[in-house]
Amino acid sequence: MNLDCLNFTLKLLTRRDYFSKELKMKLIEKGYSPNDIDEVIIYLTKEKFIDDESLVERKINYLQNKGWGEFKIYHYLIQKGISKEFVNNSLKNYLDNELEIKNIIKYSKKKKEFEKKVRYLTSKGYRESLVLKILGKKEDEI
Repeated sequence: MNLDCLNFTLKLLTRRDYFSKELKMKLIEKGYSPNDIDEVIIYLTKEKFIDDESLVERKINYLQNKGWGEFKIYHYLIQKGISKEFVNNSLKNYLDNELEIKNIIKYSKKKKEFEKKVRYLTSKGYRESLVLKILGKKEDEI
């Protein structure tokens, strides 16, 4: 195993958690060979230094508490290099629907006009059908 690659990866991981795909991209940019990168990623995953599943769970909880809706979280995780299937399964398992409803109610108070509320909430990543249901209007009433 390339110890320089391992040490650089561990140095990155001391600063913050990374998804394995993010680490691979950083290591490629640094100029390490694909074989060294794969070997280090596999080793660190076995040793639990990298755990995409727990990181996805923590990110979903953090972003949802920050006021992000399901779609915005979905696109954020896809952008980080997580597979669509894994993101969809994680959202089903870890997304707190009650918190999502509370957030919609909380953020709906920031705007006065109904259309502006809907637009604002959907821009935060909430499903339009859920927003309309919570705000008491049907889609055909808009």
